[in-house]
Amino acid sequence: MDSLPNFWKMGGSFVAFLYTYTTEFETQLSKKEQELTDSKNIQVQLEEELNITKQRLLLQEKEIHSQTEQIQALSSTRKAYATELAELKSQYEKQQLMCSNGNNNGEVVTLKQEESSQNLLRVRNDELEESKRELSGLKMENSGLKSSVDQHSKENAILQQEVLNLTERQNKITKDLRLKQKTELDVLRHSHQQEIQTLVSNFSSAQALLQAKVISLEADLKDMEDRFAKHPRPEDLKIIKCLQDKIAEKDQVIKHLLKKKIGEIPTRVISVPNLAAYEKNLMNHDIIPRKIMNPIRNSPSLDQSVKHGYPFKPPAQLLNIIRPSRHANSHQCFFKGRLFRSRTQEA
Repeated sequence: MDSLPNFWKMGGSFVAFLYTYTTEFETQLSKKEQELTDSKNIQVQLEEELNITKQRLLLQEKEIHSQTEQIQALSSTRKAYATELAELKSQYEKQQLMCSNGNNNGEVVTLKQEESSQNLLRVRNDELEESKRELSGLKMENSGLKSSVDQHSKENAILQQEVLNLTERQNKITKDLRLKQKTELDVLRHSHQQEIQTLVSNFSSAQALLQAKVISLEADLKDMEDRFAKHPRPEDLKIIKCLQDKIAEKDQVIKHLLKKKIGEIPTRVISVPNLAAYEKNLMNHDIIPRKIMNPIRNSPSLDQSVKHGYPFKPPAQLLNIIRPSRHANSHQCFFKGRLFRSRTQEA
């Protein structure tokens, strides 16, 4: 019977241990998941920065392409200006030859043409100088853009390496977590199976003990029911009658002694303090017999309504009282039977 509460205690302790272990394991899993989410967020941020740098590089490449196209256009215009200038020079030389060979009218015309050609040549030279300045500025800007592109390409390579390192680290962490989780689950499953086996064995042993105890109690109860179901023997009735007669004789002796004691009390009062002591003594003498006589007068042995041979309740009534709580009151019934047998033996 003691193993049954131990069984429930072991079951409660195992449930508490399992609950604490699962809560700790869930907290560890939540921490690892938080670390994984943080690493994923970092990876996403790095990928966003990488995309932004790629977009910047694409914009810079487009700007460089447009600037190279502008440089090519300027170089083509410069070549066109150079060809026009060469043509103007050739025309000027031709006009000078014509002026040296022609008349005075031809000289005036050639002078006008020469003046116009010089003005045009001056304008073209100014445009050529301006295009040269623009070309040098574009070259400087192109070199700056190339240096920035190189720097951004280096930064892009560094970011790609960091992303690779982070992905490798994340894969390693996830692999370690899965391996650790698998080992912990295996250990927990093995310990759980062992605890279940021990609990089942303890439960089976406790159940066997309980069944044996129930069988023994049922046998004792059946024995007591058989004993109470028997009719009283004539010798038992005779012993009970003798005991009742002895109790009646004792009651008569007690009454005689009380009357004798009350008759010996003095009736003359000498003084007030002695009167108070007399009343106190009388009260003490009066209380003691009542305490002694009331239980005797209320004794079941002197009750005429009780049948002879049955100082207690009949066995049938006792059995009706015992049967509703058979397992709880079996010991009380056993002790009542022993008390009844001891009284009969003393008598």
